[in-house]
Amino acid sequence: MSNRVVEKFIDAGTGKQRTSLTYTGKLSFSLKPDKEWASVSVEKKMWTARADRHLIVPTLWTAPDYSPHVSAFSKEEVRQLSKEFIEEYEGKEIKFNFSDTLRIVDPDNWDEVYELAFEPVDCLYLEHLRMKLGFTPKMYGKHEFHMTLGLKLIKDREKHEKKTV
Repeated sequence: MSNRVVEKFIDAGTGKQRTSLTYTGKLSFSLKPDKEWASVSVEKKMWTARADRHLIVPTLWTAPDYSPHVSAFSKEEVRQLSKEFIEEYEGKEIKFNFSDTLRIVDPDNWDEVYELAFEPVDCLYLEHLRMKLGFTPKMYGKHEFHMTLGLKLIKDREKHEKKTV
């Protein structure tokens, strides 16, 4: 499913040459009541390669228990999509670029997680598609596209803190 294309470009922050990784995934929709969602599916082996590249101490991180993906539309947005749109775009191949950087945040709205590691993704096609449908370019107005690489769960916090001391 994912095709890798390597491009060279200059990193604006460091001025050094960097590699941009372009992949192709497939847009998929979940229409289960109260669990509506749309995302670009990503192969597990590609997700593993990105996690291995970025997570310095992988034993401190828990792999997400869902299939690797880049979220594209929220539950509220999927509910507004027409059946025709979903049928037309289900399985559509979408290219995106990994930023080759790691971000770690404390997600405010995820009670079971105290840290989330992710790699930002650029996808102009999704931004344009979202705007064409009357949505903001990014989910929730500013939620950047990304792929979650690892989670630190509240239930494992004490164990993690002992490993890092």
